[in-house]
Amino acid sequence: IYYLLYENGLSFMGGYFLSLSIIGVTQVLIDYGFNLSGIRSFAVLIDGGSNADKIWSEVISIVFAKAILVIIASFFCLGYALFISQNLILALVSYLVGVILSLTNMSPLIFAMGRSFHTSVFGLAARILFSILIFYKSNNLYIVIAATFLPIFITNLFSLFLVTKIIGKISKISELDLAVKFQFKNGRSIFLNSAVASLISSAWPLILSLKLTPVEMGAYGIADKIVKGLMSFITPLPNFILARNKQFKLAIVTGK
Repeated sequence: IYYLLYENGLSFMGGYFLSLSIIGVTQVLIDYGFNLSGIRSFAVLIDGGSNADKIWSEVISIVFAKAILVIIASFFCLGYALFISQNLILALVSYLVGVILSLTNMSPLIFAMGRSFHTSVFGLAARILFSILIFYKSNNLYIVIAATFLPIFITNLFSLFLVTKIIGKISKISELDLAVKFQFKNGRSIFLNSAVASLISSAWPLILSLKLTPVEMGAYGIADKIVKGLMSFITPLPNFILARNKQFKLAIVTGK
């Protein structure tokens, strides 16, 4: 973030934060509650010894449910891009990136299979590799966005490969049971409980873009990143201090 600011200025950062916001909001809306409800559903299938066809039925059901949400969200995106956004192309590209990342997200099944470590290591390597693009083409906003999100997309593809290798391919397409309605019902409570907080934390550039210039949005975004960075750095310290305090630990053990 500091490097991009140093090289390009606040106006560039305003566009970057706006793109991050559109992508984040898109993912929150399209992922619904499937990322958490899916883990539970896949865990039940795997623990119950279900075959590949039943597991893929669950995967495709979630993708179909997301596709319905994509169609609905597209109307809102077009409305924002045409009548509110100061950069039509950036808004549409960012929305498309969010859609692709959401539709290819295999993390619920990966977590249920206990393979998250493998995808995390792969994702870290991809992030390190693609971050090089930022230092060569830091003045191109779309390349910076690609360098930010291509590692996630590639990790999603790796997850798909890993799942296919472990559980196998679909053997009987005719037996697919697309329980799309069940997916919406299963993820509804999770979406209602988590969406508000997620939207507030990621949608501020969308809201501020109604009144602020890109330069002002960039300044606000940098301040927001500094605060969140410091909070992330400081938050573990109280637990560490308590863990090192022998008297505190003795009080917990003895109940005094």
